[in-house]
Amino acid sequence: MSFLREEKEFQIELLELNRKHYRAMIEYYTLLTIGLALLFAVLCTLVPVALVSGEVLYMVIATIVTAIVGPTLIVLWVTYMRKTERLEEQMRSLRKKYLW
Repeated sequence: MSFLREEKEFQIELLELNRKHYRAMIEYYTLLTIGLALLFAVLCTLVPVALVSGEVLYMVIATIVTAIVGPTLIVLWVTYMRKTERLEEQMRSLRKKYLW
């Protein structure tokens, strides 16, 4: 009976880690997609408007948005990679704990 209980505990813990991993994926991919869409929309509208109209203000706004959104997306990506790596490491250690 002890073996069955340990197997159930393993399955439950692994399922919880998988759920956390999928939740992190959904959250970060959603944020990254929205950020990239915003960046693409700003660059595709303001840069051509600045080139056609000759107004520097549009280019300044596009540069400011790029300077804010670009590094933010990089920080989000690095945070996502660290979080998923930590969850994957927990899954590996869990497998080692129960399978060895």
